[in-house]
Amino acid sequence: MSLRTTAEAMEDTSLCEVPRDLMFRMIEETPAFGRHVTKLVGLRLRTFRTRVEELLGKSAPARVAHAILELSHHHGIRDGGGVLIPLRLSQGDLGKLVGLTRETVNGIVQAWRDQGVMEMDRRSIRIRDAERLKRVR
Repeated sequence: MSLRTTAEAMEDTSLCEVPRDLMFRMIEETPAFGRHVTKLVGLRLRTFRTRVEELLGKSAPARVAHAILELSHHHGIRDGGGVLIPLRLSQGDLGKLVGLTRETVNGIVQAWRDQGVMEMDRRSIRIRDAERLKRVR
């Protein structure tokens, strides 16, 4: 059975496909590699479980806030204006991350922009008040 996954790169990326039999052989022959792969699978499972819980139990603003805070954790750069997330991410892209329409994300982002919480354009997201985002329920 062949299982395929689709992904979209947000920045320049190099990919390498490893045949299944080679991957299993590498795991068996190199315990440290096997532990690392197991850790990565566990982290992805935890991320997936968190996303499902968000989709089922959190409000739309809370889902958007959590996604933006996660992006800032992995890609954010602190500067005098807050935290800059230098990713080309549209409101539609952000909506896809959290299971919302672009229109819903637009309304949430506009309200936060008006409140001075964050800014978002085609090139980046800037968090001006991370504490407010952390408190969104």
